[in-house]
Amino acid sequence: MPLLSKSEILKGEKQIETLYKSGKKISTGPLLIIKLETEKTDEPPVKAAFIVPKRNFRKATERNRLRRQLREAWRLNKQPLIDVMKKNKKSLHLLLIYTGKTPVPFSEMQQKIVLLLHRLMREHA
Repeated sequence: MPLLSKSEILKGEKQIETLYKSGKKISTGPLLIIKLETEKTDEPPVKAAFIVPKRNFRKATERNRLRRQLREAWRLNKQPLIDVMKKNKKSLHLLLIYTGKTPVPFSEMQQKIVLLLHRLMREHA
């Protein structure tokens, strides 16, 4: 099973700060996505960063586990969105934030990510 490549992960304080300031928010349940459409470059059509706030989960082990689950749910379901973005010749930066106060099972997290991805695909189709 392929992992997320380094080029698919959104990095850099400047990029994330720009995303926070001028991105559009989409929320469902314990997940929030901040998205920003960018000009198409040679990089992957969709780049994502994953955040689990320390304010909600004090223990690093809890945050790391939820972050791993977020990344895995994203990795398993990202392809249709990537195809839509390639077809439209656009690029998208995403920030996936877990806003819930308690952990949820992986299956529920995956359902919420699929729901958010379908909303994103409808907007960019």
